[in-house]
Amino acid sequence: MIIRFFLFELRYWLRQPMVYIFLVVFGLFGFGFVASPNFSMGAVVNTYKNAPYIVYIMYAIMSFIGLLAVTAFVNGTAIRDFTSNTAQIVFSTPVSRFSYLVGKFLGSTVIAALPLLGLSLGVVLGSQMPWLDAAQVGPNNLLPHLQAFLIGYFRFSFTDRVQKAKAIQPEAPPARSFSNIALPRVAMNFSEAARRRQFITLFWSELKGILKSTPFIIIMSLGLLQMFTSLAFVTSMYGNTSYPVTYAVVDMIEDRSRCTSRSSSSSMAAS
Repeated sequence: MIIRFFLFELRYWLRQPMVYIFLVVFGLFGFGFVASPNFSMGAVVNTYKNAPYIVYIMYAIMSFIGLLAVTAFVNGTAIRDFTSNTAQIVFSTPVSRFSYLVGKFLGSTVIAALPLLGLSLGVVLGSQMPWLDAAQVGPNNLLPHLQAFLIGYFRFSFTDRVQKAKAIQPEAPPARSFSNIALPRVAMNFSEAARRRQFITLFWSELKGILKSTPFIIIMSLGLLQMFTSLAFVTSMYGNTSYPVTYAVVDMIEDRSRCTSRSSSSSMAAS
Protein backbone atom coordinates (compact mmCIF):
# COMPACT_ATOMS: atom_id res chain seq x y z
CA MET A 1 0.00 0.00 0.00
CA ILE A 2 2.93 2.35 0.66
CA ILE A 3 4.17 1.77 -2.88
CA ARG A 4 0.75 2.63 -4.31
CA PHE A 5 0.57 5.94 -2.46
CA PHE A 6 4.18 6.65 -3.40
CA LEU A 7 3.62 6.00 -7.11
CA PHE A 8 0.37 7.97 -7.06
CA GLU A 9 2.21 11.03 -5.73
CA LEU A 10 4.90 10.65 -8.38
CA ARG A 11 2.34 10.40 -11.19
CA TYR A 12 0.34 13.34 -9.83
CA TRP A 13 3.25 15.75 -9.38
CA LEU A 14 5.00 14.83 -12.64
CA ARG A 15 1.87 16.06 -14.45
CA GLN A 16 2.00 19.42 -12.66
CA PRO A 17 3.92 22.39 -14.12
CA MET A 18 5.31 23.48 -10.73
CA VAL A 19 7.90 20.67 -10.76
CA TYR A 20 9.28 21.78 -14.11
CA ILE A 21 9.17 25.47 -13.17
CA PHE A 22 11.40 24.80 -10.16
CA LEU A 23 13.60 22.57 -12.32
CA VAL A 24 14.05 25.33 -14.91
CA VAL A 25 14.77 27.97 -12.24
CA PHE A 26 17.44 25.81 -10.56
CA GLY A 27 18.89 24.95 -13.97
CA LEU A 28 19.16 28.64 -14.87
CA PHE A 29 21.01 29.29 -11.63
CA GLY A 30 23.54 26.55 -12.39
CA PHE A 31 23.88 27.70 -15.99
CA GLY A 32 24.39 31.31 -14.91
CA PHE A 33 27.03 30.44 -12.33
CA VAL A 34 29.15 28.73 -14.97
CA ALA A 35 28.36 30.48 -18.26
CA SER A 36 27.89 34.10 -17.15
CA PRO A 37 30.65 36.43 -15.92
CA ASN A 38 28.10 38.36 -13.83
CA PHE A 39 27.73 35.46 -11.41
CA SER A 40 30.45 34.97 -8.82
CA MET A 41 31.12 32.63 -5.92
CA GLY A 42 32.75 34.99 -3.43
CA ALA A 43 36.53 35.15 -3.41
CA VAL A 44 37.13 31.89 -5.29
CA VAL A 45 39.91 32.47 -7.85
CA ASN A 46 42.07 30.24 -10.04
CA THR A 47 39.43 27.51 -9.87
CA TYR A 48 37.43 25.85 -12.60
CA LYS A 49 33.86 27.13 -12.76
CA ASN A 50 32.59 23.56 -12.68
CA ALA A 51 35.09 22.30 -10.11
CA PRO A 52 33.78 20.01 -7.33
CA TYR A 53 34.38 22.73 -4.74
CA ILE A 54 32.21 25.17 -6.72
CA VAL A 55 29.51 22.50 -7.11
CA TYR A 56 29.43 21.96 -3.35
CA ILE A 57 29.08 25.72 -2.74
CA MET A 58 26.26 26.03 -5.29
CA TYR A 59 24.33 23.14 -3.77
CA ALA A 60 24.85 24.57 -0.28
CA ILE A 61 23.42 27.93 -1.38
CA MET A 62 20.55 26.57 -3.44
CA SER A 63 19.52 24.04 -0.79
CA PHE A 64 18.22 26.92 1.32
CA ILE A 65 16.08 28.09 -1.59
CA GLY A 66 15.04 24.46 -2.02
CA LEU A 67 13.23 24.75 1.29
CA LEU A 68 10.55 26.70 -0.57
CA ALA A 69 10.09 23.80 -2.98
CA VAL A 70 9.93 21.29 -0.14
CA THR A 71 7.29 23.40 1.61
CA ALA A 72 5.23 23.74 -1.56
CA PHE A 73 5.21 20.03 -2.46
CA VAL A 74 4.83 18.54 1.02
CA ASN A 75 2.18 21.04 2.05
CA GLY A 76 0.26 20.49 -1.19
CA THR A 77 0.32 16.74 -0.64
CA ALA A 78 -0.81 17.04 2.98
CA ILE A 79 -3.91 19.14 2.30
CA ARG A 80 -4.94 17.90 -1.16
CA ASP A 81 -7.37 15.22 0.03
CA PHE A 82 -9.06 17.67 2.37
CA THR A 83 -9.33 20.56 -0.09
CA SER A 84 -10.71 18.28 -2.83
CA ASN A 85 -13.15 16.58 -0.38
CA THR A 86 -11.78 13.10 -1.08
CA ALA A 87 -10.49 12.45 2.45
CA GLN A 88 -13.76 10.81 3.52
CA ILE A 89 -13.56 8.37 0.60
CA VAL A 90 -9.92 7.49 1.31
CA PHE A 91 -10.46 7.03 5.05
CA SER A 92 -13.49 4.82 4.48
CA THR A 93 -11.25 2.21 2.82
CA PRO A 94 -9.09 -0.27 4.77
CA VAL A 95 -5.96 1.93 4.59
CA SER A 96 -3.62 2.09 7.55
CA ARG A 97 -2.45 5.42 8.86
CA PHE A 98 1.18 4.37 8.52
CA SER A 99 0.86 3.48 4.83
CA TYR A 100 -1.06 6.65 4.05
CA LEU A 101 1.38 9.04 5.75
CA VAL A 102 4.62 7.29 4.75
CA GLY A 103 3.61 6.79 1.13
CA LYS A 104 2.53 10.38 0.62
CA PHE A 105 5.52 11.73 2.53
CA LEU A 106 8.07 9.75 0.53
CA GLY A 107 6.43 10.66 -2.76
CA SER A 108 6.35 14.38 -2.03
CA THR A 109 9.92 14.50 -0.71
CA VAL A 110 11.30 12.67 -3.75
CA ILE A 111 9.47 15.10 -6.03
CA ALA A 112 10.75 18.04 -3.97
CA ALA A 113 14.33 16.83 -4.49
CA LEU A 114 14.03 16.56 -8.27
CA PRO A 115 14.43 20.33 -8.96
CA LEU A 116 17.91 20.19 -7.39
CA LEU A 117 18.98 18.05 -10.33
CA GLY A 118 18.40 21.09 -12.53
CA LEU A 119 21.45 22.66 -10.87
CA SER A 120 23.71 19.90 -12.17
CA LEU A 121 22.10 20.03 -15.61
CA GLY A 122 22.69 23.78 -15.74
CA VAL A 123 26.35 23.38 -14.75
CA VAL A 124 26.96 20.70 -17.39
CA LEU A 125 25.23 22.71 -20.12
CA GLY A 126 26.90 25.96 -19.08
CA SER A 127 30.36 24.42 -19.24
CA GLN A 128 29.77 23.53 -22.91
CA MET A 129 29.03 27.08 -24.06
CA PRO A 130 31.35 28.22 -26.90
CA TRP A 131 32.05 31.69 -25.48
CA LEU A 132 33.76 30.30 -22.37
CA ASP A 133 37.54 30.24 -22.14
CA ALA A 134 38.81 26.67 -22.16
CA ALA A 135 41.03 27.50 -19.17
CA GLN A 136 37.97 28.39 -17.05
CA VAL A 137 36.22 25.02 -17.18
CA GLY A 138 37.37 21.51 -16.50
CA PRO A 139 35.94 18.06 -17.10
CA ASN A 140 32.47 17.41 -15.71
CA ASN A 141 32.81 14.84 -12.95
CA LEU A 142 29.35 13.57 -11.99
CA LEU A 143 30.44 12.10 -8.65
CA PRO A 144 30.71 15.51 -6.87
CA HIS A 145 27.26 16.39 -8.22
CA LEU A 146 25.83 13.20 -6.75
CA GLN A 147 27.54 13.77 -3.42
CA ALA A 148 26.37 17.39 -3.21
CA PHE A 149 22.83 16.35 -4.17
CA LEU A 150 22.68 13.69 -1.44
CA ILE A 151 24.14 16.04 1.17
CA GLY A 152 21.65 18.76 0.25
CA TYR A 153 18.78 16.27 0.35
CA PHE A 154 19.59 14.70 3.71
CA ARG A 155 20.56 17.91 5.52
CA PHE A 156 16.91 18.67 6.29
CA SER A 157 14.87 16.84 8.93
CA PHE A 158 11.14 16.61 8.66
CA THR A 159 9.10 16.28 11.83
CA ASP A 160 5.47 15.39 12.23
CA ARG A 161 3.75 17.82 14.51
CA VAL A 162 1.10 16.33 16.71
CA GLN A 163 -1.75 18.68 17.44
CA LYS A 164 -4.07 18.20 20.33
CA ALA A 165 -7.70 17.86 19.47
CA LYS A 166 -9.82 20.74 20.58
CA ALA A 167 -12.50 20.09 23.12
CA ILE A 168 -15.99 20.00 21.69
CA GLN A 169 -17.87 23.06 22.78
CA PRO A 170 -21.52 22.67 23.70
CA GLU A 171 -23.98 24.21 21.31
CA ALA A 172 -24.93 27.73 22.18
CA PRO A 173 -28.56 28.47 22.96
CA PRO A 174 -30.53 30.15 20.20
CA ALA A 175 -30.07 33.89 20.09
CA ARG A 176 -32.85 36.21 21.05
CA SER A 177 -34.81 37.89 18.35
CA PHE A 178 -34.26 41.63 18.12
CA SER A 179 -36.92 42.26 15.52
CA ASN A 180 -39.09 44.13 18.00
CA ILE A 181 -36.27 46.28 19.40
CA ALA A 182 -35.63 49.67 17.85
CA LEU A 183 -32.06 49.92 16.64
CA PRO A 184 -30.18 53.23 16.66
CA ARG A 185 -29.78 55.02 13.36
CA VAL A 186 -26.26 55.07 11.96
CA ALA A 187 -24.99 58.21 10.27
CA MET A 188 -22.86 57.43 7.20
CA ASN A 189 -19.69 59.52 6.96
CA PHE A 190 -17.92 59.79 3.58
CA SER A 191 -15.79 62.83 4.32
CA GLU A 192 -12.11 63.16 3.43
CA ALA A 193 -11.13 62.68 7.09
CA ALA A 194 -13.02 59.39 7.24
CA ARG A 195 -11.36 58.21 4.03
CA ARG A 196 -7.92 59.09 5.39
CA ARG A 197 -8.60 57.18 8.61
CA GLN A 198 -9.83 54.21 6.58
CA PHE A 199 -6.74 54.33 4.36
CA ILE A 200 -4.35 54.48 7.35
CA THR A 201 -6.18 51.64 9.11
CA LEU A 202 -6.09 49.39 6.04
CA PHE A 203 -2.44 50.31 5.36
CA TRP A 204 -1.25 49.35 8.84
CA SER A 205 -3.40 46.23 8.89
CA GLU A 206 -1.95 44.96 5.59
CA LEU A 207 1.60 45.97 6.56
CA LYS A 208 1.43 44.09 9.86
CA GLY A 209 -0.01 41.05 8.09
CA ILE A 210 2.84 41.02 5.56
CA LEU A 211 5.56 41.53 8.19
CA LYS A 212 4.18 38.65 10.27
CA SER A 213 3.63 36.28 7.35
CA THR A 214 5.83 33.21 6.94
CA PRO A 215 6.88 33.86 3.28
CA PHE A 216 8.13 37.35 4.16
CA ILE A 217 10.13 36.02 7.12
CA ILE A 218 11.69 33.29 4.94
CA ILE A 219 12.59 35.68 2.10
CA MET A 220 13.93 38.27 4.54
CA SER A 221 16.05 35.63 6.30
CA LEU A 222 17.48 34.41 3.00
CA GLY A 223 18.28 38.00 2.01
CA LEU A 224 20.05 38.69 5.30
CA LEU A 225 21.97 35.41 5.02
CA GLN A 226 23.09 36.33 1.50
CA MET A 227 24.08 39.83 2.64
CA PHE A 228 26.19 38.61 5.56
CA THR A 229 27.80 35.92 3.39
CA SER A 230 28.66 38.45 0.68
CA LEU A 231 30.05 40.95 3.19
CA ALA A 232 32.23 38.20 4.64
CA PHE A 233 33.92 37.70 1.25
CA VAL A 234 34.00 41.32 0.08
CA THR A 235 37.19 42.01 2.04
CA SER A 236 39.08 39.20 0.26
CA MET A 237 40.22 39.66 -3.32
CA TYR A 238 42.94 37.82 -5.25
CA GLY A 239 44.34 36.37 -2.04
CA ASN A 240 44.63 39.76 -0.33
CA THR A 241 42.63 41.19 2.55
CA SER A 242 41.35 44.76 2.34
CA TYR A 243 38.88 47.01 4.09
CA PRO A 244 35.21 46.97 3.00
CA VAL A 245 35.58 50.19 1.05
CA THR A 246 32.69 51.77 -0.81
CA TYR A 247 33.54 50.67 -4.34
CA ALA A 248 33.95 47.02 -3.28
CA VAL A 249 30.58 47.01 -1.48
CA VAL A 250 28.90 48.75 -4.45
CA ASP A 251 30.31 46.16 -6.87
CA MET A 252 29.05 43.37 -4.61
CA ILE A 253 25.57 44.93 -4.46
CA GLU A 254 25.48 45.30 -8.25
CA ASP A 255 26.45 41.64 -8.76
CA ARG A 256 23.79 40.45 -6.30
CA SER A 257 21.14 42.70 -7.84
CA ARG A 258 21.90 41.28 -11.30
CA CYS A 259 21.55 37.74 -9.94
CA THR A 260 18.26 38.61 -8.25
CA SER A 261 16.80 40.35 -11.30
CA ARG A 262 17.80 37.51 -13.62
CA SER A 263 16.38 34.85 -11.32
CA SER A 264 13.14 36.82 -10.95
CA SER A 265 12.80 37.28 -14.72
CA SER A 266 13.55 33.60 -15.31
CA SER A 267 10.91 32.59 -12.78
CA MET A 268 8.33 34.83 -14.48
CA ALA A 269 9.28 33.48 -17.88
CA ALA A 270 8.99 29.89 -16.65
CA SER A 271 5.57 30.57 -15.16
